[in-house]
Amino acid sequence: FLDRNEKRISSQNEEYIRELTEQRAISIDNLFEENLSFIKATAYLYGNSLSSPAADIQTIKEYEESTVFDMLRFIDRNGDNYTSQGVISNLADRAYFQSGLRGEAGITYVLKSRVTGQRQIGFYSPVYYDNEIIGVMVGFFGEDYINRLLEFELFGSRGESWLCDKDGTVLGTTVVERLNEAQDQSFENFFSYLTGMDRVAEDGMEVIRDAFEKGGSIDFYYNDAGDEA
Repeated sequence: FLDRNEKRISSQNEEYIRELTEQRAISIDNLFEENLSFIKATAYLYGNSLSSPAADIQTIKEYEESTVFDMLRFIDRNGDNYTSQGVISNLADRAYFQSGLRGEAGITYVLKSRVTGQRQIGFYSPVYYDNEIIGVMVGFFGEDYINRLLEFELFGSRGESWLCDKDGTVLGTTVVERLNEAQDQSFENFFSYLTGMDRVAEDGMEVIRDAFEKGGSIDFYYNDAGDEA
């Protein structure tokens, strides 16, 4: 009886964790869609406020003060990156800038900001003036926002949560402070973390990589510092 009861409780817990994970993923998806819609609206309003294609620093400053993002940027067609302080860098080589000039809107990330030295996640959209693209508007959130986004509790304890791109690059996690120097504090890739210290067997990694690539949901077991989790 005790054995059956323990298996029943374990099964219920696994189902609860599965549902919680899927709900959180959907919630983050919805939030990202809202942020993308917000930057599209900001780019549209900014373009319509201009009297010429030149960057308007005062308007950028006003938008930055009222935006939901931690930082707001306007990158002109030459790649010059304007903030409320003026031009601070040239980002012509950034893929999201080139994508924006093609008329695309989307989500990007920076593993180490030239300004803050931290990870950032950004939302971008082209800016139009007289029906022509004159640059790209980008709204960034810093690491604090990403960390707050990932925080949650599970059975009274802090949950372990990760935000990664399809190739496993870590955009944010709740467990960075648990890493010691031997485990590499830079902590750039989720796949590398799982394969380190034999946390997940190679056949399990194949399933995880496939799920990342196809966007599917899976369950898997791994050893957390030697203890099964």
